[in-house]
Amino acid sequence: MRRMAPWVEARAKYVAPCTKVAQSCLGVLVAERSETVNRARGEVGSPTPAAERALKELQRLVRRPPSTAERSALTMRLPADLASDEIQTLCFVRDEVDAADEATAALIGDVRFEHLDRAEDKVRRFMAECWADRSTDHVPLFVASHGAEVRKATCYIPVEFLSVTLVTEFPGVRLLPVDDPQVPPPTPWFVLEKPTGCVAAVEVEGSSFARMADRARDRVNHLLRAMRIAQSAHIQDFQLRFRIGIGYAFDDRLRGWNRRDDDACELPLTEQDVKELLSHPAMSVPISERSDIEEKAALAMGWMERACLTGDSLIAMLYRFFALEALLGDKSEGLKAHGLAFREMMLSHVIEGGFRHPNATFFYYDQIRSVAVHGGQAPDVPRKVTAQFEWAVRDALGNYFALARQQGFSKRGKLLKFLDQHPDDLIALQAGPVRHIISHATSHSPAPDGHGTGSTQTALC
Repeated sequence: MRRMAPWVEARAKYVAPCTKVAQSCLGVLVAERSETVNRARGEVGSPTPAAERALKELQRLVRRPPSTAERSALTMRLPADLASDEIQTLCFVRDEVDAADEATAALIGDVRFEHLDRAEDKVRRFMAECWADRSTDHVPLFVASHGAEVRKATCYIPVEFLSVTLVTEFPGVRLLPVDDPQVPPPTPWFVLEKPTGCVAAVEVEGSSFARMADRARDRVNHLLRAMRIAQSAHIQDFQLRFRIGIGYAFDDRLRGWNRRDDDACELPLTEQDVKELLSHPAMSVPISERSDIEEKAALAMGWMERACLTGDSLIAMLYRFFALEALLGDKSEGLKAHGLAFREMMLSHVIEGGFRHPNATFFYYDQIRSVAVHGGQAPDVPRKVTAQFEWAVRDALGNYFALARQQGFSKRGKLLKFLDQHPDDLIALQAGPVRHIISHATSHSPAPDGHGTGSTQTALC
């Protein structure tokens, strides 16, 4: 339970007057909107959609009696029309914030609400209204206010390097010749010239044409993936590289385009850029006759390059893990995440005097790398996570070169042994999970960017 800062004890006496003010300010005339609300609720006896269930649960949590037993997880300023001189902010505890996140996700996943640009803001307004006006069920009012009509339409998507001469039916997708009369006319982004060989037509529904187009593209990509597998035994791989184009159209007027994830842009090299490039340790790795240290570095650089060239965040994450393992991994270890996180942290400590929090590498390895490699469904990887891990691996490569040069190592095994047996005894690795890793020397509490802040402490992770 939540609450309001700093008037937790006094909150109850403000609820009644705030309720009256809020009802007036909201301008909710339930009688006038009853017909709309009933339509939003759907037919009597039909299953309650996930969005309504999530909003209902959020409303229940927000209206609980106040409590000082839990710490707040979110402080929110009340909208101007719901605030008073005495009450300007509300505080929410963890389960309420989690319920708000679930409600937001449910709204985004519901075609009636997918048109909302900032669903999170709408949910927070809903929380404030539920708290301020406790006599009204705000769920049907929210649905009536923000739910949109679900439209059905045909989305047309060009397909490159795959051609058909007749209309070809697949489950959920029709492939049309580029000159079929159903296909909308071309535009600079909706390209019907080569390499476009056909156009996929997909029936979709929703309240946002952009998200409807995304679902259509997903369906077409699913079909093309299955076609590649089915055809792979009969034709060469280079004939299986057909792909969807960047544009889409719903009719002569509704069009759009999506930039490719692996799109390339020109990079102009300046004289200063060249000087910095030549000073980077990666430029010193020879093309042949390498030492063991250089051989592993070259292997890691190959994986890092693949990560740069792919447009898939999950694939990029896996490639960077392969790079980190090429530098600091030990094949003889049973649980590789522990050793990898420890060596990355110790390497940074020795060279830079600080380190990133080890939990990042440990949990990314466990939840993403191991799940994907061992046949599980890996979660979606946010761009922020990918960017942070990219920095970590790039720093590890630079520190790897620096330590090898500092200590005169030519064998990677000696470098790993040096880290594992470093006299600082920075970390005492336990047989159990990383939460048992205890710092015995100067450590740095993790900052938002993943680096230490420089404070001296004994850290229990």
